[in-house]
Amino acid sequence: MFKEIIYHLYILQEKLSEIFPEFKITVAKKADAIYPIVSAASICAKVSRDRALKVWAFQEGLEATQDDFGSGYPNGR
Repeated sequence: MFKEIIYHLYILQEKLSEIFPEFKITVAKKADAIYPIVSAASICAKVSRDRALKVWAFQEGLEATQDDFGSGYPNGR
C-alpha cells in the first residue's frame, strides 16, 4: 500500500509539473506538517469553509443549522 501511495504522489507531481512547467512542484504526504506555507493555507481554507457553512442556505429550502450537517471531514460536525 505504501509503495502505491508514493507512486500516486509521483504521478500527480509529474502531471502538475507538465501543466505548470514554470513552477517547481512538490507533492508530499502530510505536507501541512512539513511545509509552513501549506499549514497556513490549510488553516485559511478551514476557516473559510467553516464561515461558508455557517451561512449556508439550501436551494431546496431545507431548514438546517450548522449543527445539522458537516463538512465531510472526520472532525467536521
